[in-house]
Amino acid sequence: MKKRIFLTLLFVVFSASSVLCTEGVSVDGALFGGTSLLDFKGESFGLKVVPVGGISLMSNFQTQGTLFYGLELSCLYSFRSNYNNYYYYDSYLSLSLMPRLGVSLKGRSLTYSFLVGVGGSHAFSGLFGKTYWIVSAGAGVYFPRFFPDGILLSYSHSVVTNYPVFETIKVQAVVHIWQKKVNRKGEDL
Repeated sequence: MKKRIFLTLLFVVFSASSVLCTEGVSVDGALFGGTSLLDFKGESFGLKVVPVGGISLMSNFQTQGTLFYGLELSCLYSFRSNYNNYYYYDSYLSLSLMPRLGVSLKGRSLTYSFLVGVGGSHAFSGLFGKTYWIVSAGAGVYFPRFFPDGILLSYSHSVVTNYPVFETIKVQAVVHIWQKKVNRKGEDL
């Protein structure tokens, strides 16, 4: 049942995107690294730092003006946390899907973006073995004729039972994979 709901939601978002999108579509990939701060049941000894890394695939639909929206599919791997007070968090692997909404501002030579998103994640191994919600916000800068194409800094809070503190900060190196621009009449450029 959950799989059907997920696939239906994905179809609706992409169908609406083809109607609402008037200026362009792009697909970006990203490698990221960062850190998570975890605390089990609010115990003082349970507060740990967990290094994370992974990959993301992002679709962006640019509307007229500065607004864009899209989806981010992300695979995150966490390494084992620091070990003190005879307590640690084991590594885990998670997959998340998050619809995003953002604003893109073009400067003289750089493009800046600010975005927010709410989505779901499922941890396949280790710590959780369950599905949970994610709320995220981020800011990025994109460079013309430079590799990587952009750098994105994001902060997210995961809503997981028994974990009042589950914060993640990621730095993503973004690369454009595919891009298509259209004019205001919807014709290819």
